[in-house]
Amino acid sequence: MKIKNGILMIAFILPLGVFGQIQSGLSESSESLSHADKGFEDYCLKESISYIEVVASKSSGIIFSGEMTSMELNSNATHLDYGVELKEEKTQYFELIGSEKVLSVKSLFVLRLNYSNSIKSN
Repeated sequence: MKIKNGILMIAFILPLGVFGQIQSGLSESSESLSHADKGFEDYCLKESISYIEVVASKSSGIIFSGEMTSMELNSNATHLDYGVELKEEKTQYFELIGSEKVLSVKSLFVLRLNYSNSIKSN
């Protein structure tokens, strides 16, 4: 009877220990995943926009997503400052009223590719 109870106890405790290890591993991988997500978010804030100087004759070839009042061209500005949502597969161009520059907002696809390459090169 004691052997039978001992086997039952092992049969009950062993899966709990394995489950705890799996859960711990999942927790660690989700922490590193969330760290990677945070890294990508930070990258997007820094790298999503650029200002392009466009000659008037070439601006007709750009398909604009809209126009905006030209903010002071700030190298620390982000797409959030302009109220632009990043699109998955479309780089967006906005005519800046009162400026000869165009606001370019990279697509999420391009940002992911560039982010991945930047991590590999480090």
